[in-house]
Amino acid sequence: MDGAGLAGVDGRGGAPAGGGRDETSIERMNKHPSPENLQGATPGPQPAEGRPAKARAKAKPAAAKDPATKRTCIMVLGMHRSGTSALTRAISLLGAELPKNMLGANPSNPAGHWEPERLIELHDQMLAAAGSSWDDWRAFDPSDLGAARLRFYKAEIARLIDEEYGSAPLFVLKEPRISRFVPLYAEILKRMRIDARYVLIERNPLAVIASLANRNGFTTGFSSLLWLRHELEAEYATRGQPRIFLSYESMLEDWREGIERITNSFKIDWPRPMTRWQTLLSEHFRQIISISWQAPICWKPIRELSIG
Repeated sequence: MDGAGLAGVDGRGGAPAGGGRDETSIERMNKHPSPENLQGATPGPQPAEGRPAKARAKAKPAAAKDPATKRTCIMVLGMHRSGTSALTRAISLLGAELPKNMLGANPSNPAGHWEPERLIELHDQMLAAAGSSWDDWRAFDPSDLGAARLRFYKAEIARLIDEEYGSAPLFVLKEPRISRFVPLYAEILKRMRIDARYVLIERNPLAVIASLANRNGFTTGFSSLLWLRHELEAEYATRGQPRIFLSYESMLEDWREGIERITNSFKIDWPRPMTRWQTLLSEHFRQIISISWQAPICWKPIRELSIG
């Protein structure tokens, strides 16, 4: 991607992340950034959803699996603060396997994140190696890592997927950073003979921007670009693939319709009996609605916009 338009513009405080996609949308955003001050990004890992990575000496190949065993990954894609956690937990209550080592709950996400902590650490390490970070609104091009490093990270991601999910025939994977490098994961999953199904969840961007301002102190302009980057990258990368789009606000209003769309679109026979997961999901979304409506950032105008 042409980095000339980024001269003197600090996307997150580091070197240009590089990358290249659709000239009519993503690249144009890079060449003509918002006139607002693009500031507010933190220099280190995301405080609520990331931790420093532990360096590894060698990348070990993923364990071999029985080729006759069909494995499916439901990948939840979306911007941070967009309801990815609530949706991931809902899918897990249907019987999809969660990672063994998950990032715990915290004040910014009291209901839990439901995402693999070790993959978060690895992603932060990978982004940093390319001069990027979780809060970089510019495109991330894995080739900027160089051939050797890229092979290392591909092998490490595959290894951690095996360790976190084992031989589970159906598992759910959510980590918002992946929205910026879906093709990398698609290649890895294909090599592992794992079928990928993508669920792209969106939330009213005003609510996302308000949430990021509350948690990270990001400006409206910066959060808008960060939101747009994640949304455009995930949409572009999943074209032609099995995918559906869901609205976070619609899920809160009627989660049954959203679950029915996932079930019918992907033709999934959930491991957990319907009589069991209906009760669990009703309680899950009741708690999510209670937390969302009581949060300080969900003042009346934002709430009305989200519902309408």
